[in-house]
Amino acid sequence: MDTLRLRKELVNTLREKGYLHRDDVAEAFLKVKREDFIWSLWERENGKWKSYPVNKETLDPKIAERIYKDESIPIVVENENIVCSSSQPAVMSVMIEEGDIRKGDKVLEIGTGSGYNAAILHEIVGREGKVVTTEVNETVYNLARASFKKSGIYEGIIALKRNAIEGVPEHAPFDVIIVTSSTPEIPHIWFDELKTGGRIIMPYVIRGSEILIKLTKLNDDILFGEGIYYVVFTRLRGVSATKHFPLFQNEFISLKEIIEDYAIKDTHLSRAFNELSRSQKHDFALFVSIHSTDSFAMLTDDDKKVYGIIKEQGDGMGVVAILEDKVIKWGSHSAYYEFKNMLEKWKDLGMPGLKDYKIIFTKKKATSGFLDTEINFVNFI
Repeated sequence: MDTLRLRKELVNTLREKGYLHRDDVAEAFLKVKREDFIWSLWERENGKWKSYPVNKETLDPKIAERIYKDESIPIVVENENIVCSSSQPAVMSVMIEEGDIRKGDKVLEIGTGSGYNAAILHEIVGREGKVVTTEVNETVYNLARASFKKSGIYEGIIALKRNAIEGVPEHAPFDVIIVTSSTPEIPHIWFDELKTGGRIIMPYVIRGSEILIKLTKLNDDILFGEGIYYVVFTRLRGVSATKHFPLFQNEFISLKEIIEDYAIKDTHLSRAFNELSRSQKHDFALFVSIHSTDSFAMLTDDDKKVYGIIKEQGDGMGVVAILEDKVIKWGSHSAYYEFKNMLEKWKDLGMPGLKDYKIIFTKKKATSGFLDTEINFVNFI
């Protein structure tokens, strides 16, 4: 099946939504066939993941339509957890354009995944440039390499089976580093392998809130940047979701059980929260993540994101959490009052959002091997 029509429709969709502006990026999306990098489609059915093989020689029209939707596609699932996804084309386009990736650039991609993004990058930088991509998962790495080879561009992409924090000194320095899975930290090695004036585009996690950020290396000590979008990349259920807390003397309960089975709706906070727009809800969740060391985020069994505050104090443990359309609470009042005070403070400050912060990473003599981080208000100090 020829998918050119679907590729054109995808490009038109990205343009209409305002995610894609450059002609060279559009040409890359038109040229690279996404189905060459989709080995199987995974869908959730009755609470379980089910795989649908993708036969590229006799591509089913329904599967082709699914492949070319502007959505991320789970393509490797192990033990009911998503190991690898093909990134949403809109996010790919934003990361490329925000990174100002051009012909002749040398780009490091951290997280090969399906290989689709690396193929798009290869088309943009051309023979004058270079794309180096690293993947830590051996199964995913081998599948991506096979896709590169089959699509005829394996020789033009340097694919390495490597943990990203080891760096790729043999190919450094880079004009741009693109990170395709979320992380709360930036290793020194990424900073060292980036040219001065170079950019890092990555999904960054702040105690659960996940934002796409763009950073520029100003000198030998500082990365400076800002948030671009709220995003969700690789969906990992963190330890907080299954960590157990004391309930009674000899009984324990997990945060997951509290959220899904025991917490009750708080009418007052739910009403106040639902007066906010969708983007304002994201802005408040980010505010809580930045300003409360007790904040958390997790996924429910049906893959819905939950943000909140969990506190353990003298009067016991308390939880307040934001679901899609309500605020729930459980236990002592300590988390409730912190959450309520956070909401009032956020409103008093003028409800700051993603664009009202600047993010600074500095390379100091830290023993951790990761950059130090500062997140500052721009207009709300």
